[in-house]
Amino acid sequence: LNAEIGFVWVDGQKAAEFNARTEVMHQSLCLILKVAAAVYSGLQYFGSEDKLDNVPIYLLLAGWLCVQPLMLFTHWFRGLWKKQVDFKSFTVPMNVHFVIRRIGEWMMLMLGESILSLVIVDNIAKDNDRKYYLVFFSGVLGVIFLQILYFESQPHDASHHAMRRSRLGGITFNFLVQIYSAALILVGVSYKMMLTEFKSDDYHRTIRFLAAEEGSDGHEEQDKHWRTIPKLFCYSLAATFVTLDLINLSHSGVAAAVHRCFSETTMMAVKAIVVVVLSRYCIVVGVVVISYFIPEGYSHYIALLGFGAVALQVGIRLLQTMCFHDKVKRSSL
Repeated sequence: LNAEIGFVWVDGQKAAEFNARTEVMHQSLCLILKVAAAVYSGLQYFGSEDKLDNVPIYLLLAGWLCVQPLMLFTHWFRGLWKKQVDFKSFTVPMNVHFVIRRIGEWMMLMLGESILSLVIVDNIAKDNDRKYYLVFFSGVLGVIFLQILYFESQPHDASHHAMRRSRLGGITFNFLVQIYSAALILVGVSYKMMLTEFKSDDYHRTIRFLAAEEGSDGHEEQDKHWRTIPKLFCYSLAATFVTLDLINLSHSGVAAAVHRCFSETTMMAVKAIVVVVLSRYCIVVGVVVISYFIPEGYSHYIALLGFGAVALQVGIRLLQTMCFHDKVKRSSL
């Protein structure tokens, strides 16, 4: 079946035609907001606006947010008010094995961007060499352990994947992967901001402060920039931990996770609470709280603390595997 949808030519069955038309409709609103953001930022860049602001960033965020409920309506809500829905009539099934491989490659790409953020830095002041190497090696080790933490948390068999478990599980997984990817990008940006703090004075004199307040001093904006580094890094790192737990939960299902903790003995429930909940989320809360107590000029220590937090998460993940090694049935929730 060949079907033409505007300027899009679809070669496939009716489901492919419907899916392509729906995708074009969903992305059209997002495209409008992206074009508006590009035009607005262009006007600001060429001086048509007296005061710079973050409206283009908000427009891009709105473009991403507006697509999510539309996708959820198309792929899941339709089955709520109809008992028997033939989803294959309007959606194209995905190869779960291929998705696992491609998502893994995507995560490697996101982690690689963090490594590039650490490598591509020059003009380091001589008196900051020790701080630079502390951030550099802590960052590299932290990214390596983030890779271990992610792949240790994911199923390597399609039968245990969220997209094979249920439609809602697959939708939740795809949404959380986007959040997790954004958090990884922020981690890499944070490493880059830490390293630029150690550049020579000649570099800092040539900094162009984008979106600076009218009448503000460059040194004031630079101090504000440096005070932001610990919070941005800690928030993004905590977001990776929480999102990864939610991704893991989308694979197993809520009911299966609860059954796994409380099905055998009281001691198993105690181990579940201590190992899975308290220890891991004490690290998350600790990472966020520490960001408020880093003195000015000591933000390089936050990279070392971040590596320690990721290493602890990996250790707890391995301990969890030892405590809950049994296989359970997947939930449909």
